[in-house]
Amino acid sequence: MEFAKFFIILFFFMFGCDDDPGEIKNKGEITLSSEFQGSDNYYYRYGYSFEKAKFFVVLPVYENEIPDVFLEDIPIPGSESLASFIYSEASNLNGIIKNGDFNNLNEAETFYNAYDNAVSGPWSSLSDTIESFQVYTFKTSVNNYVKLLVLDVRLFDNLTTPDYMEIDLRYFIQRDGTINLAE
Repeated sequence: MEFAKFFIILFFFMFGCDDDPGEIKNKGEITLSSEFQGSDNYYYRYGYSFEKAKFFVVLPVYENEIPDVFLEDIPIPGSESLASFIYSEASNLNGIIKNGDFNNLNEAETFYNAYDNAVSGPWSSLSDTIESFQVYTFKTSVNNYVKLLVLDVRLFDNLTTPDYMEIDLRYFIQRDGTINLAE
C-alpha cells in the first residue's frame, strides 16, 4: 500500500506542477496593440514587460505586474488618421530614445544588428511617431537596455469599434545593466 501511495504522490508531483515559469527570453518579436479589451464599463489594453517577457494589463491589476511599454494612438488633427506612440510606464524615470529612421527593412536590420553599445539619453517617456523601419533604445526602470526595431505599423479602421493600431517589434534586452547590446 505504501508503494502505491508513493507512485500517486510522485504522479501528482510530476504532472500537477504547472507553474514552471520557463526561461525568460532576451530577444524576440512582439506585437503591441492600442486596441481596448473588456466590456461592461471595464476596458483595458495590454503592455509588454521586457524584464519579465510577458504582456500585462495597463493599468496593472497587481503591483508587481507592470508593463515596461504600451502603445497609444492619437488622432492626427485635420485628418481621419491615427498616429501611434510607445509610452513607457509612469514609474520609469528612464524611457525611450530614437536611434534612427531607415528607408527599408534591410537598412534598419543592418543598423539594428550592428548596434552593439546602447547610447545614453536624453530619455523620454514618449517615443516619436512610430513608423516602420525605426530603431529605438529603451531603458527599463531597473536600468537594463533594450534595442527595438519597428518591423511594421498597421491601422485597423473599424465601423463598430474605435480604430486602433498595432506595431510589430523585434527586441533584445541586456539583463546585466551594461550598455552591451551585442546578441
